[in-house]
Amino acid sequence: MKNLTALLFAICVFYNLGFSQQNSPSVDWKRMETPHFEVVFPSNLQGVGQRMANELEHYYMPVSASLEKQPKRISVFLFGQSAVSNGYVQLFPRYSAWYPIPGPDAAMGGQDEWFRSTGIHEFRHVVQFDKANQGMTRFFSRIFGDLIRAGLAWSVPSWFVEGDAVCIETALTHEGRGRLPSFEMPVRASVLTGKKMSYEQAYLG
Repeated sequence: MKNLTALLFAICVFYNLGFSQQNSPSVDWKRMETPHFEVVFPSNLQGVGQRMANELEHYYMPVSASLEKQPKRISVFLFGQSAVSNGYVQLFPRYSAWYPIPGPDAAMGGQDEWFRSTGIHEFRHVVQFDKANQGMTRFFSRIFGDLIRAGLAWSVPSWFVEGDAVCIETALTHEGRGRLPSFEMPVRASVLTGKKMSYEQAYLG
């Protein structure tokens, strides 16, 4: 078990180093606290950081309501030195990171405001992870911490986790990928062809 823990820790460290290399050591970081979030951002993006904090707090209750789980406080990092348009949540260590460059691809969210859609989507993942901390998972997480939940998260199909987040971003905004024909096109095309695929074929492409 010690070897497995060390291996997972090393993987997480090298994974994060790949992202951290996009940020210069000279970046002047600022921190803003809200009732449910700690938002960390470069000083030259203070306005963006404030906007993030406001959006996250505004949607805290609506996003968490349907799963009946109010997540504990989490840190959200804003990385401004990147051309990537994305965001993610991870458990080991527990935090969320955003790359606040709205992408040119409308299939990533339609015409809705990027910070709103991204905030709702990524925070839904936070709610999912905290909701999963029950039963045997809660028992083992008291022994191994967030490591056990991070490991179990790999066993959940991505369509389930991402599908739920897309549903909530669609329900709480005027756009969302659930309203985009291009987003559901592959599944719709497969169904209309009449070809029956097994679960493994559909999941693995």
